[in-house]
Amino acid sequence: MAEDTLFSIAGEIIKKLGSLAYQEVALWWGLKDQLLKLNGTVTRIKAVIQDAEEQVQKQKQNNQIEDWLKKLREAVYDAEDLLDDFSTQVLRKQLMHGKRTSREVRLFFSRSNQLVYGLRMGHNIKALRERLDDIQIDSIKFKFVPGKERASSTPFQGANYLL
Repeated sequence: MAEDTLFSIAGEIIKKLGSLAYQEVALWWGLKDQLLKLNGTVTRIKAVIQDAEEQVQKQKQNNQIEDWLKKLREAVYDAEDLLDDFSTQVLRKQLMHGKRTSREVRLFFSRSNQLVYGLRMGHNIKALRERLDDIQIDSIKFKFVPGKERASSTPFQGANYLL
């Protein structure tokens, strides 16, 4: 089911946000707080996805919940795309060879100027987080019960993400 995929993608996003490379580059670009907030938002929404799935299955045809899940699915896919873009930048930064000064000059004059990229990424993360927060607020009217874990899922383990 599509919601199972959504649950898995949300879990992958949380994993990516906790990786050491993300932490290092986020700190370098000044995005640590934004990524930490995004991690919290995705974690909270992940907890609600299962209950939404169960309500859709029980009620068979609930257009409001299906519309909410569609918005959530689109936002989670956008989050995944954003983090894939971020991963690409992390890899580019790691692959730059040479002396520190020449590497910094190449990074500055590359088509992905690091200062501009960090600023743009910060705005994108903030906009995405606000969109996910709005979706989470919309979930309140459905009275979803977060926190029910499936036996096959991996529980969220982390307070030390991006510290």
